Amino acid sequence: HNQRIDYFVSSGSSAIGVATFLISPLKVMRDQLTLDQRLARFASLPSTAQEQDRCALLHEAEFLFLRDAAGEAFGKSLLVRFGGVIFNIGVGALLGFGFQHWGQASINLMAGVVVGQVMIATQPDDVVTDLAHYRTGDLAFAASLATGQPGPWIVAPLLSSGSYGFQLARAF
Repeated sequence: HNQRIDYFVSSGSSAIGVATFLISPLKVMRDQLTLDQRLARFASLPSTAQEQDRCALLHEAEFLFLRDAAGEAFGKSLLVRFGGVIFNIGVGALLGFGFQHWGQASINLMAGVVVGQVMIATQPDDVVTDLAHYRTGDLAFAASLATGQPGPWIVAPLLSSGSYGFQLARAF
């Protein structure tokens, strides 16, 4: 019975942590598809229509760029980092004060803080960097995007039936 309490609280807190990334993924992934579709429609327009639509397309692209950079910056902000720590303190307090499972409380607290901070630290933030280049007029970064350089390394939790751990991934 005591172990079930630990398992339920631990798995529940882990599920909440993973759910935050699933419920609120970075908008840049969806925005990239939206912008690609708009660019494809733009390319199919006659040249006279392109002249009229060019400014609107640029405005939309810049709006998405700013929004995506703000989203990535928030995902690595102190508010998110402290929120993760406070959440894990709450889970530890529930196990410790609520059920007198101080050993499991300390394990959950430490593991939760470490895993949460690693997940936050390994979130992509390329759009924030790209926006800084764009604002200074340094557009050389766009050439590196066109070369298809691999993305950043990402560390994420790995959960499957009967096993768990971490996975190291890189998109290219």
